[in-house]
Amino acid sequence: MAHDEKPKTTRPPSGYRIEVVRRRCTGVGTCVEKAPRTFDLDDDAVAYVRKANGDDDGKILAAAQACPQDAILVFDVATGQRIWPQEGG
Repeated sequence: MAHDEKPKTTRPPSGYRIEVVRRRCTGVGTCVEKAPRTFDLDDDAVAYVRKANGDDDGKILAAAQACPQDAILVFDVATGQRIWPQEGG
């Protein structure tokens, strides 16, 4: 690398795998408010994952927890365990 070049910084990938259960989504949009780089609403006002690592894990989890329909499922990438909504809860 030349002396005047700056090293590129990259955001580490999210530790979460995210799924949106489309039939549960009512288009309230709290996910978009909480994690706008990760979630968006399509033309039918249904949430979708725009960019899986768009926001930090804290914002992604907060967005999922704010969903009034529990339409956002969050899994730990390393273990595959569902983090939200908690199973059996």
